[in-house]
Amino acid sequence: MTSYSREALATRFVDSTLARDRCEWCRSPWRNLYRGRLCRSCYDKRTRLKQAERFISKLGSDGEPIPQLAHLEVRALRHAIANCKRSGKVLDGVLAPGSSALDLEHDLDWLSRRICHKKLFYGLATQLGWIFGPEHIRFLRCLIRKMIDTDTSRRRMERARSDAILGGATE
Repeated sequence: MTSYSREALATRFVDSTLARDRCEWCRSPWRNLYRGRLCRSCYDKRTRLKQAERFISKLGSDGEPIPQLAHLEVRALRHAIANCKRSGKVLDGVLAPGSSALDLEHDLDWLSRRICHKKLFYGLATQLGWIFGPEHIRFLRCLIRKMIDTDTSRRRMERARSDAILGGATE
């Protein structure tokens, strides 16, 4: 039986995650690609945006008034797509080599604030750096990011609708 060091196992896990085909927008290695190099969720958003834009252009060419709800849906879908792409950029940064203990502290803090509404890991970057090597930190960040992405993808469309209503900027 081959024995690997812990560092090598962490490296193998992250490298196998990077080797998977990933969605071009959200860059998630945990979702299967559906069509057009996009996961099902991103592909559905793109399709819905095209349908909504087609609906608005059809109403506009017929001279009929365009409902505000149609404009709101288009803005919300654009925000959702921008959020997917931003999430993908963050995930690329997590999976890239060179993660620091401070990055791990920030991810753990986000997770603790989300779960128990307190910053439980504030100021622990030095201790985390002593305990975990660079590849372990990268491995842990990958696992934490999977939890964060699962949580945020559940609420992405809701957040996009509120951004569209409040007039937040898209990418």
